[in-house]
Amino acid sequence: MRNLRWVLIAFIGLIACGGDESMSDQLGIRGEQSVMKRQADGTWTQEFDVDGDGKLDVTKVLVEYPDADDPTVVKTRLLKKMVDVNFDGKIDFVRNYNEFGAVISEDVDLDLDGNFDVTNHIDNKVVVQKDMLGEGGKVIETRYYANSEIQRVEKDTTGDGKIDYWEFYEQGILDRIGRDANADGRADSWTTR
Repeated sequence: MRNLRWVLIAFIGLIACGGDESMSDQLGIRGEQSVMKRQADGTWTQEFDVDGDGKLDVTKVLVEYPDADDPTVVKTRLLKKMVDVNFDGKIDFVRNYNEFGAVISEDVDLDLDGNFDVTNHIDNKVVVQKDMLGEGGKVIETRYYANSEIQRVEKDTTGDGKIDYWEFYEQGILDRIGRDANADGRADSWTTR
């Protein structure tokens, strides 16, 4: 299972590369292997069978919009990419994009059980990673990054839905740990490293 997790992470890394590169280019997929469909909500889906088994493994959701300079020209932009990493028919990775084509969030099913375990929120080069492994889908850990460097970790160690553990980092190195023993939302004790 641990090796499968690393395969998933490597695959996600592959599809995460090259923001300007098309999904077809990233995955080495030829155009004739994709299917375009117009959806009832006006979006388009482009679906790919990556492993050639006749089942769709990658879906891109696209939206059309008029060109700002010439309204008679219709352009298309990517809204979402969905990937079935282990080819079992369930989506394991979803990446959402804003109107400028930048990634705004990612949902990842790390253990491939059909439930998303981690959500990464990307905002102005700050990544907020939420680990959803707790029972009932509760967020049990949130990691904050800036410029690919960890800044802070917040955890709910008791499962009551309240943050009671903090880690603060200086230049990527753990600086101090705070713990809340009385559930008031503030650290009662600090440990420095």
